[in-house]
Amino acid sequence: MRFTRIISVLAAVLTAALLGFTVAPSGATAATAAERTLGPHPVTYNAHEIRNSGRFVVSGSAPTYQGLKIKLQQKKRGGSWHNFKRDRARVGDGFFKMKFDGPCNSKYRLVLKAINGYDKTVLPVGKITCY
Repeated sequence: MRFTRIISVLAAVLTAALLGFTVAPSGATAATAAERTLGPHPVTYNAHEIRNSGRFVVSGSAPTYQGLKIKLQQKKRGGSWHNFKRDRARVGDGFFKMKFDGPCNSKYRLVLKAINGYDKTVLPVGKITCY
């Protein structure tokens, strides 16, 4: 009984070792250049209301997204996301600024497309709540 346990444990260890050598050779784990990504775009932004006027502004910078279109999308009362406004980021530093207004209970987000090894970036701006 004890002898059969020892044999089965040795067989399991030997099988695991052989499987490890055949499945993952040392060079196969390195990712190709197409599979590597840099993650989302590094973006800093701020959104606020303009002097209690019911109009809003979102501004910020995306240094890896210079000269490209940044989309502001709107979602009205549980519907789907729609392109609401577009603006180009400045070429020198990636600065952008958008002013907008909308109905109550609308949600907004910024979308930057995938480019230059960075992933598509979706940033929540906020929701307009009326009291």
